Amino acid sequence: MRKSDARGHQVEADFARLGVRIELPDKRPFPIDQFELFVHEAIREVFGSCGPIVKISEYDSDLRRGSIVAPGNEIQQVWAALTTKGSFQGRRIAAHLHTLTETPVTNIV
Repeated sequence: MRKSDARGHQVEADFARLGVRIELPDKRPFPIDQFELFVHEAIREVFGSCGPIVKISEYDSDLRRGSIVAPGNEIQQVWAALTTKGSFQGRRIAAHLHTLTETPVTNIV
């Protein structure tokens, strides 16, 4: 798999897994349902109802770290939406890239 580079090349895998760590200014819980809502809300705000379709495949609420699976050619759109969202439910929030990996269709859980 080729990751996007400075020239803006697309990820060429059928699917990609984006590992994201959530940063919040406080220690209040951020459970999986909020992570899912944050991801879907960010995509909807940027792309409307025509945005990438994603699947949350993993989430660790203690580490505030989750994985988002999307078609490889749309994973950059997902990342763009997450990085533009600076608040969620009245709280400041930031999404940090943790990993980006190719994901075979058989491994989508």
